[in-house]
This record gives sequence, structure tokens and C-alpha cells, in this order.
Amino acid sequence: MTSLKQKFLDFSLEDFIIQRWQGISVFSKKSIFWIFLITNLVFLFYTMTFFWADHDWERLINGVFPITMSGRFFAHWSLAIFGGDILPILNSLFSFFGFSLAVFYLAKYWKIPKTVFSYTTFGLFIILMP
Repeated sequence: MTSLKQKFLDFSLEDFIIQRWQGISVFSKKSIFWIFLITNLVFLFYTMTFFWADHDWERLINGVFPITMSGRFFAHWSLAIFGGDILPILNSLFSFFGFSLAVFYLAKYWKIPKTVFSYTTFGLFIILMP
């Protein structure tokens, strides 16, 4: 019997990700991709304003300093974890990808007709609804 420690040492994250990616159906990949792509296009202005931001621009250049300002109670976490650097574009991409996954699985749970168009339309309706 292999010990838990040995299984942990033999674990390969790269192989795990590749194996899980190959197990995803083409329908799921297409649906999630289209929801993600259209969501990013709709919110492109929002994403690009991080490049021309107002008062947050200083934090992109100089990093986050360890004081609480403007209600940012966890700003010091960025200082501790990333040395003060923040990546707003990656933050937007990860959040939109999370939205895409969530609405895909919601459509699957609610048994929406299984076409890429219906899943994409449903997903965009949920994400873009105010």
C-alpha cells in the first residue's frame, strides 16, 4: 500500500491539468470559450480603463502601501503576497472566466437545451443582467 506521503510526492500538477483538460467535452470548451470571449468584449472598456485609471494608477506603478485607504481593508495582503504589485488585467480575466464557468454549470444544472448557442445566450443573459 502506497503511503499518502508517497502519493503526494509522485503527484504531477502538469499531468493532472492535462488529464482533466482532455476529459472536458468539446461542447463544454466551446460554450465556455464563447461566453468568456463575448463577456470580455462587452467589458473591454472596463478592462482597458485600468490602463488609464484615475487614483489607482499610482498603485499600479508604485505598488500597494501598507495603510488602509479608501476602504481597502485588505490592501496589505497584496503587499505581503505579491510584494505590493497588483495585476488588474489578470484579475478581470480570472473573474470573467469564473463567471463563464459558473453560468455554464448553472445552465447544465437547469437542463437548458444542449447547444452552444443556447448555453452562450443563457450565460450572457445571466452575466450581463444588471
